[in-house]
Amino acid sequence: MRKIFLFAFAFFLATATTAQNTIKKYVQSQTVSLTMEDTTGFAAIGNAIGEARIVLLGEQDHGDAAAFAMKTALVKYLHEQKGFNVLAFESDFFALNKGWEELPKTRRAIDSFLYHNPFPIWSWCHTTKELFYNYIPLTFDTKCPLQVSGFDLQLHGRYSLQQLGNYLKTMLSAEISRNRNNTTDEEMAIGRLSALTKFILLSYDNPYNADSCQAFTDLAKPFLTLLINRHGFDDERVRILENAIAAASGVQRGIKKDYVNYYKRDEQMARNLAWLFRVKYKGEKIIVWAHNAHIAKNAGEFYNVTSKQDRMMGSWLDRDPSLSGQLYLLGLTSFEGHSRWANGAPAQIPIPAPAKNSFERWINPAYRFAFTDFMAFREQNPGYAGKFFMQGSTMGNRLNQQANWTHIFDGVLFIREMYGCK
Repeated sequence: MRKIFLFAFAFFLATATTAQNTIKKYVQSQTVSLTMEDTTGFAAIGNAIGEARIVLLGEQDHGDAAAFAMKTALVKYLHEQKGFNVLAFESDFFALNKGWEELPKTRRAIDSFLYHNPFPIWSWCHTTKELFYNYIPLTFDTKCPLQVSGFDLQLHGRYSLQQLGNYLKTMLSAEISRNRNNTTDEEMAIGRLSALTKFILLSYDNPYNADSCQAFTDLAKPFLTLLINRHGFDDERVRILENAIAAASGVQRGIKKDYVNYYKRDEQMARNLAWLFRVKYKGEKIIVWAHNAHIAKNAGEFYNVTSKQDRMMGSWLDRDPSLSGQLYLLGLTSFEGHSRWANGAPAQIPIPAPAKNSFERWINPAYRFAFTDFMAFREQNPGYAGKFFMQGSTMGNRLNQQANWTHIFDGVLFIREMYGCK
């Protein structure tokens, strides 16, 4: 019996080694060097993206200034060379859609709006200054402006803090006025619903209260049903109210520290993003700016150890038949350096060393920036199931995780030296 076990174990090791050598040789021979000074090398990324109309750009940590600089350069390339005219952030769905829609597109108005409505982890970082306060505003002097959007259920932008309650009150009051049988109770419910919005918003002085969030949800659901019956699922009013209900549930989960159901945020973000693609920006190409964890697919073993269920945004999108062939998921990793959040503590967060035999160590040491196309690898190696180490950050930030990364991302950007935000 012991001989059989040793033979089986040896066979397993040999198979695993062969599989790892396959991907290692591919990475060493097919990874493309990039430079920030001359972005013509980005053509390799453009070729890999092909006809995809949604490109998801990840990051390991929300304080990675070098990654933001790389993503800014890539946004410019995709906008100017590949026809991507929408930039959607992992930020406030209501503010970055309704608020952006109503915004006069003057330089001064855009500057102020982008400072106060996307998460400040990006809009306050020194390496995104060029993108937010120069490039995006200037595109509105051209025939191809770069529209800004958001898909996160978390409502945190200044526009949401100031306008969501009034919007819901005005919109729902207009809806019940169409009903000849409307009652004082409905009017009172709308007033109460509007007042309760302060409990579902993310702000530093928010008096978080789980009961108030539940009361908001209970009042909002009958109105959501009314809107769906009248206007259909894809109506903007339906999307906004549904997202507000999801935001209330998200705040409740945070209060209760309910991490088991954290995936519901990703499910709602996927619904929001799919709606942007199908309805609001129908016919347009969309760039998505988010964390690696949210854009990942086939990473269920990290989040749900027992069930292995994969519920991150990238997987919800990947399973959506209407988006088949439309996605390219571009993760990001780095080798050394530090991170620092633009709106957080000033302390630097050191980057841990990559594992000994990892993706990061397979990259040519001369490459400061690089790109590896995993989609092409999958086409050349159908059925590949090997695992290897990479700091892809599908859970936490920069953990050395062993996985079949070729099925989690479609491609990976590499940065040799990371640095944090000022």
